[in-house]
Amino acid sequence: MARAADIKFVLCCDEVRKEDNGKLFAIGIYGENIILRKVPSQINMAFLLWASASEPGDYEADVNLYLEPQLDAVAELNLGFTAHATVNRVQLVVPSIPLNIGGKGALVFRQKINGEEKEIFRMPILESQLMPKKENQ
Repeated sequence: MARAADIKFVLCCDEVRKEDNGKLFAIGIYGENIILRKVPSQINMAFLLWASASEPGDYEADVNLYLEPQLDAVAELNLGFTAHATVNRVQLVVPSIPLNIGGKGALVFRQKINGEEKEIFRMPILESQLMPKKENQ
């Protein structure tokens, strides 16, 4: 039976690619917030998660993504991996997921461990405020 992985970090971006040499390449990395020009909007997001493994063996992470304030579940992820003797941290790639964002709120990751969900990551969703154009003086 697989053990529960401990998700330590989540990176949100537009796309994650894996190069021929094994390097991961993240495109369009989001900072502290998801800022949209207008809402509602549909965007595609990919995710890179770092999980820790206490010892070699099989691990899994059940992660649900929600959009707040509606608390709509937008994705249920079952991420599995095998940790080897020399590795205690693993990168997990979640390919592009379409998100229909209705308004301001947050993208929330919750990991299910032993039947209970705990929040592991939260990123606010904001609508950009356009600055009025200044007249030339």
